[in-house]
Amino acid sequence: MNQLVNQLRQSLNQRTIYALIALGCLLGFALIARIGDAAAGAEEMRLQADARLARHGGELDEAEWRSRAEEAELALANWSAAHWTGPTAGFIAAELQSAISVVAGTTDVTVIAVNVEPAPVETPQGMVLAYRVATDSRNGESVAKILAAFAAHEPMLFIDGMNAVFDSETRGRFSFSGYAPIVITEPQGESG
Repeated sequence: MNQLVNQLRQSLNQRTIYALIALGCLLGFALIARIGDAAAGAEEMRLQADARLARHGGELDEAEWRSRAEEAELALANWSAAHWTGPTAGFIAAELQSAISVVAGTTDVTVIAVNVEPAPVETPQGMVLAYRVATDSRNGESVAKILAAFAAHEPMLFIDGMNAVFDSETRGRFSFSGYAPIVITEPQGESG
Protein backbone atom coordinates (compact mmCIF):
# COMPACT_ATOMS: atom_id res chain seq x y z
CA MET A 1 0.00 0.00 0.00
CA ASN A 2 2.84 2.37 0.87
CA GLN A 3 4.41 1.64 -2.47
CA LEU A 4 1.25 2.67 -4.30
CA VAL A 5 1.01 5.92 -2.33
CA ASN A 6 4.66 6.69 -3.05
CA GLN A 7 4.18 6.03 -6.77
CA LEU A 8 1.12 8.31 -6.82
CA ARG A 9 3.05 11.08 -5.05
CA GLN A 10 5.85 10.85 -7.54
CA SER A 11 3.58 10.81 -10.58
CA LEU A 12 1.21 13.55 -9.43
CA ASN A 13 2.20 17.13 -8.93
CA GLN A 14 0.95 19.36 -6.15
CA ARG A 15 -1.86 20.97 -8.23
CA THR A 16 -3.30 17.60 -9.22
CA ILE A 17 -3.46 16.52 -5.60
CA TYR A 18 -5.31 19.73 -4.64
CA ALA A 19 -7.71 19.23 -7.54
CA LEU A 20 -8.49 15.65 -6.41
CA ILE A 21 -9.06 16.81 -2.84
CA ALA A 22 -11.38 19.59 -4.07
CA LEU A 23 -13.26 17.10 -6.27
CA GLY A 24 -13.67 14.74 -3.30
CA CYS A 25 -15.06 17.58 -1.19
CA LEU A 26 -17.52 18.58 -3.92
CA LEU A 27 -18.74 15.00 -4.25
CA GLY A 28 -19.13 14.81 -0.47
CA PHE A 29 -21.18 18.03 -0.40
CA ALA A 30 -23.35 16.79 -3.28
CA LEU A 31 -23.98 13.51 -1.46
CA ILE A 32 -24.91 15.34 1.73
CA ALA A 33 -27.28 17.60 -0.24
CA ARG A 34 -28.94 14.55 -1.86
CA ILE A 35 -29.43 12.89 1.50
CA GLY A 36 -30.93 16.11 2.88
CA ASP A 37 -33.34 16.36 -0.07
CA ALA A 38 -34.42 12.73 0.39
CA ALA A 39 -34.97 13.31 4.10
CA ALA A 40 -37.02 16.45 3.37
CA GLY A 41 -39.12 14.54 0.82
CA ALA A 42 -39.75 11.73 3.30
CA GLU A 43 -40.75 14.25 5.96
CA GLU A 44 -43.16 15.92 3.51
CA MET A 45 -44.74 12.54 2.67
CA ARG A 46 -45.09 11.79 6.40
CA LEU A 47 -46.80 15.13 6.99
CA GLN A 48 -49.21 14.52 4.10
CA ALA A 49 -50.03 11.05 5.43
CA ASP A 50 -50.63 12.49 8.90
CA ALA A 51 -52.96 15.11 7.40
CA ARG A 52 -54.93 12.43 5.49
CA LEU A 53 -55.19 10.31 8.61
CA ALA A 54 -56.43 13.28 10.63
CA ARG A 55 -59.02 14.09 7.92
CA HIS A 56 -60.37 10.53 7.60
CA GLY A 57 -59.28 8.74 10.74
CA GLY A 58 -61.33 9.24 13.87
CA GLU A 59 -63.40 12.15 12.64
CA LEU A 60 -66.06 10.21 10.76
CA ASP A 61 -69.46 11.11 12.05
CA GLU A 62 -72.10 8.55 12.83
CA ALA A 63 -74.02 9.15 9.59
CA GLU A 64 -70.93 8.31 7.55
CA TRP A 65 -70.32 5.13 9.58
CA ARG A 66 -73.96 4.15 9.04
CA SER A 67 -73.59 4.82 5.31
CA ARG A 68 -70.48 2.65 5.15
CA ALA A 69 -72.24 -0.14 7.06
CA GLU A 70 -75.15 -0.02 4.60
CA GLU A 71 -72.73 -0.19 1.65
CA ALA A 72 -71.03 -3.21 3.22
CA GLU A 73 -74.39 -4.92 3.81
CA LEU A 74 -75.40 -4.27 0.19
CA ALA A 75 -72.09 -5.66 -1.09
CA LEU A 76 -72.53 -8.76 1.08
CA ALA A 77 -76.11 -9.22 -0.18
CA ASN A 78 -74.96 -8.92 -3.81
CA TRP A 79 -72.13 -11.38 -3.19
CA SER A 80 -74.49 -13.81 -1.44
CA ALA A 81 -77.06 -13.55 -4.26
CA ALA A 82 -74.39 -14.55 -6.77
CA HIS A 83 -73.46 -17.77 -4.90
CA TRP A 84 -75.31 -21.02 -4.46
CA THR A 85 -75.59 -21.70 -0.73
CA GLY A 86 -76.58 -24.71 1.32
CA PRO A 87 -75.61 -26.86 4.29
CA THR A 88 -73.59 -29.36 2.21
CA ALA A 89 -72.08 -29.65 -1.25
CA GLY A 90 -74.51 -32.50 -2.05
CA PHE A 91 -77.50 -30.36 -1.12
CA ILE A 92 -76.23 -27.52 -3.32
CA ALA A 93 -75.54 -29.97 -6.18
CA ALA A 94 -79.14 -31.23 -6.04
CA GLU A 95 -80.50 -27.66 -6.05
CA LEU A 96 -78.17 -26.76 -8.90
CA GLN A 97 -79.23 -29.76 -11.00
CA SER A 98 -82.90 -28.89 -10.50
CA ALA A 99 -82.35 -25.20 -11.30
CA ILE A 100 -80.39 -25.99 -14.47
CA SER A 101 -83.25 -28.16 -15.69
CA VAL A 102 -85.75 -25.39 -14.94
CA VAL A 103 -83.64 -22.70 -16.65
CA ALA A 104 -83.10 -24.87 -19.71
CA GLY A 105 -86.82 -25.71 -19.77
CA THR A 106 -87.69 -22.03 -20.23
CA THR A 107 -86.00 -22.10 -23.65
CA ASP A 108 -86.70 -23.97 -26.89
CA VAL A 109 -84.35 -26.85 -26.12
CA THR A 110 -84.99 -30.35 -24.89
CA VAL A 111 -82.69 -31.26 -22.03
CA ILE A 112 -81.21 -34.70 -22.55
CA ALA A 113 -78.94 -34.81 -19.50
CA VAL A 114 -77.81 -32.61 -16.61
CA ASN A 115 -74.84 -33.77 -14.57
CA VAL A 116 -73.56 -31.89 -11.52
CA GLU A 117 -70.39 -33.06 -9.79
CA PRO A 118 -71.23 -33.24 -6.07
CA ALA A 119 -67.61 -32.71 -4.96
CA PRO A 120 -66.70 -29.02 -4.83
CA VAL A 121 -63.53 -27.75 -6.48
CA GLU A 122 -61.44 -25.21 -4.56
CA THR A 123 -60.33 -22.23 -6.66
CA PRO A 124 -58.53 -19.02 -5.68
CA GLN A 125 -61.92 -17.27 -5.81
CA GLY A 126 -63.69 -19.87 -3.65
CA MET A 127 -65.44 -23.20 -4.08
CA VAL A 128 -67.35 -24.16 -7.22
CA LEU A 129 -69.39 -27.10 -8.46
CA ALA A 130 -68.85 -28.25 -12.04
CA TYR A 131 -71.79 -29.15 -14.26
CA ARG A 132 -72.47 -30.47 -17.78
CA VAL A 133 -75.66 -30.13 -19.83
CA ALA A 134 -76.60 -31.94 -23.04
CA THR A 135 -79.55 -30.67 -25.09
CA ASP A 136 -81.38 -31.33 -28.31
CA SER A 137 -81.99 -27.96 -29.91
CA ARG A 138 -84.23 -26.95 -32.75
CA ASN A 139 -81.98 -24.23 -34.17
CA GLY A 140 -79.15 -21.82 -33.43
CA GLU A 141 -81.57 -19.31 -31.96
CA SER A 142 -82.53 -21.75 -29.21
CA VAL A 143 -78.83 -22.16 -28.38
CA ALA A 144 -78.52 -18.38 -28.02
CA LYS A 145 -81.60 -18.33 -25.77
CA ILE A 146 -80.25 -20.96 -23.39
CA LEU A 147 -76.88 -19.18 -23.19
CA ALA A 148 -78.65 -15.90 -22.42
CA ALA A 149 -80.80 -17.59 -19.77
CA PHE A 150 -77.71 -18.99 -18.06
CA ALA A 151 -75.87 -15.65 -18.26
CA ALA A 152 -78.79 -13.80 -16.63
CA HIS A 153 -79.39 -16.36 -13.88
CA GLU A 154 -78.80 -15.60 -10.22
CA PRO A 155 -77.18 -17.30 -8.43
CA MET A 156 -74.51 -17.32 -11.12
CA LEU A 157 -74.06 -20.09 -13.67
CA PHE A 158 -70.79 -19.74 -15.57
CA ILE A 159 -70.25 -21.51 -18.89
CA ASP A 160 -66.67 -22.48 -19.66
CA GLY A 161 -67.04 -24.82 -22.65
CA MET A 162 -69.54 -25.74 -25.32
CA ASN A 163 -70.02 -27.99 -28.31
CA ALA A 164 -72.71 -27.73 -31.00
CA VAL A 165 -73.38 -30.19 -33.81
CA PHE A 166 -76.32 -29.49 -36.11
CA ASP A 167 -77.61 -32.32 -38.31
CA SER A 168 -79.66 -29.87 -40.34
CA GLU A 169 -80.73 -26.24 -40.20
CA THR A 170 -83.46 -27.10 -37.73
CA ARG A 171 -82.03 -29.90 -35.53
CA GLY A 172 -78.86 -30.36 -33.55
CA ARG A 173 -77.18 -31.34 -30.34
CA PHE A 174 -75.75 -28.71 -28.08
CA SER A 175 -73.78 -29.47 -24.94
CA PHE A 176 -71.94 -27.21 -22.57
CA SER A 177 -70.14 -27.30 -19.26
CA GLY A 178 -69.56 -24.77 -16.58
CA TYR A 179 -69.35 -24.13 -12.90
CA ALA A 180 -71.37 -22.46 -10.17
CA PRO A 181 -69.83 -20.61 -7.20
CA ILE A 182 -70.95 -22.11 -3.90
CA VAL A 183 -70.87 -21.39 -0.17
CA ILE A 184 -71.38 -24.23 2.29
CA THR A 185 -73.21 -22.75 5.27
CA GLU A 186 -72.48 -25.58 7.73
CA PRO A 187 -68.87 -26.70 8.10
CA GLN A 188 -68.22 -30.35 7.20
CA GLY A 189 -67.94 -32.75 10.12
CA GLU A 190 -70.14 -30.80 12.55
CA SER A 191 -73.53 -32.10 13.54
CA GLY A 192 -76.23 -30.16 15.28
